[in-house]
Amino acid sequence: MFKLYRFEMKKIHRSATIWVCLAVFVLICMAINYVHADAFLTPATVPSQEEQQKIMSEMTEEEQAEYKAQIEWQTILRDGATPEQLAAMSEEDRAAYESIRAGEIFTYDKEQAKYEIEHNINSGFGIPSFIENAFANGYMGMFMIFIAVIISAVIAKEYNNSTIKISLLSPHKRSEIIVAKLLCVLTVIIEFLLITAFLCAIESVIYFMAVGKTNPEPFNCMKEVKFGDTLTTMNVVARLLLIFGMSVLSTFMVALGICFISVITKNVVVTIMTPVAFFLIPMVVTSEKITNNVIWKYTFFNLIDNYLLLSPTSRTSKDLAVTLVITAIWAVLFTAGSIFAFEKQDVYN
Repeated sequence: MFKLYRFEMKKIHRSATIWVCLAVFVLICMAINYVHADAFLTPATVPSQEEQQKIMSEMTEEEQAEYKAQIEWQTILRDGATPEQLAAMSEEDRAAYESIRAGEIFTYDKEQAKYEIEHNINSGFGIPSFIENAFANGYMGMFMIFIAVIISAVIAKEYNNSTIKISLLSPHKRSEIIVAKLLCVLTVIIEFLLITAFLCAIESVIYFMAVGKTNPEPFNCMKEVKFGDTLTTMNVVARLLLIFGMSVLSTFMVALGICFISVITKNVVVTIMTPVAFFLIPMVVTSEKITNNVIWKYTFFNLIDNYLLLSPTSRTSKDLAVTLVITAIWAVLFTAGSIFAFEKQDVYN
């Protein structure tokens, strides 16, 4: 088995397509990071006088007073507080002002900033967030397509080139050959994410040096997360490890499905187009009868879209548990299906 694995790894590392995919994925992640960081660290914007008048014309006097206070606060955040304004601030307001200006908190809402300070929450965008984006992008739709390309290079391309006959005639069990190929795909997924995370970390250091800021998100800070129906805080390093693990899990589940399609169809084009279709289906299917179906609702595509980013969701921990169980079922079915189909294939066809 280990020899088979090494052989498959050598083949895939010699494929130029794989390295092109990695380069494209890294560039996309870096571009997303730059846009996010620029948005997080850009000072608050304040509406023009005309826009303010238009907005306040539809408000009550009480609402106008609150809006004016909000505009004054955003102006201070944008331009910086004068010594007089700082002296007039309460201790809590000053802490909120300094945290927002330092980029440790990404909100221009004073009360939200106070809440995050009180609970030791850092919502800024620093080096850990650059790394997190590399992991989080790992289970976005675009990565599904890259995984399909990888599997095409490992499996489907062998059918097109007729080199699959070498594997079919080898003394190794066909189940071992498929497992070796899947382990190879899993290894490449991990390699992709770790290399991208490393390069994004370097990008973050260069970015903060260029803008003249220190990292606003230290590695010992806490992040607020919602997992299922549980709202909690988590150390940023633990969060990174969790997201990395979930990203590997979810993308490998997709890879198992694509591997099954690849073995059944023996076609590179179909293999690559499959994840594209899966990515587009949720965008065009709006029927509640379909989207509320148990299989659809809890399948691994739901897992990828709704849980692994640890974003607020109305779904419960029970939903999450059911999703994980059905994900495991999908994994077993796809793996068993791939092995069964591969064992039944005739070397002469």
